[in-house]
Amino acid sequence: MATHFALLFGLLLLAPLAQAAEQSTLVRVTTYWREEGQLHAASNGTRLRNGHCAVDPKKIPYGSK
Repeated sequence: MATHFALLFGLLLLAPLAQAAEQSTLVRVTTYWREEGQLHAASNGTRLRNGHCAVDPKKIPYGSK
């Protein structure tokens, strides 16, 4: 019985890892650049920095890396 419990517990621990596999996605990248004298370029008023990109939050959740 303890063996069955340990096996079930191990499977429950490993189940999220099976769903967290990386996958490739074809995307279109949109870039922004700042014109002379322009402080903000993003549509929400955020100051853009190196490494920022535009995403559809329905496809790629905010904060994803």
